[in-house]
Amino acid sequence: METSPMGHRRIFDSLRLIIGLFCYGTYSYNDLFINFLAKRHGIIPSNISKIDLDTEKLRVYVNGELKLEVHRHELHRYLRKSCREYRDFTNRLADLSLGGVGSPEGWTTVLIRTNREEEVFNDAVRESYVRANDLPQRSLEKIKELATLKFQKGATV
Repeated sequence: METSPMGHRRIFDSLRLIIGLFCYGTYSYNDLFINFLAKRHGIIPSNISKIDLDTEKLRVYVNGELKLEVHRHELHRYLRKSCREYRDFTNRLADLSLGGVGSPEGWTTVLIRTNREEEVFNDAVRESYVRANDLPQRSLEKIKELATLKFQKGATV
């Protein structure tokens, strides 16, 4: 595991496993769900059955039916302030990073950064706790591209 640029090594030393998530940013619930979806678009948050957010669009489904599709750039003002400058898409200080980019529907992409965690992950596969497939090279390239964009541009990705 790497040392944090902030020098918080003692905190990290007490942890056995750090799991990070791929992250474009986190949105304020009140701003995004209440002000944007409910007030502006008439979508009641409790009726939402699914939300898809990718590099380009937010898609909101109600009872399995697409009700709203907007470009991500329209959501920038609803990002939490701390996310506007955060530039680490894959949580590179984590031992394992998980996310939907690069994986088919129903699967999660797992980036393993240390030998110890690779052994643990392989044991979990052998014992049938998880199923695994190799990530196609094009998927890995997509993750690298997004990580580079996020690093260069921050929350504008």
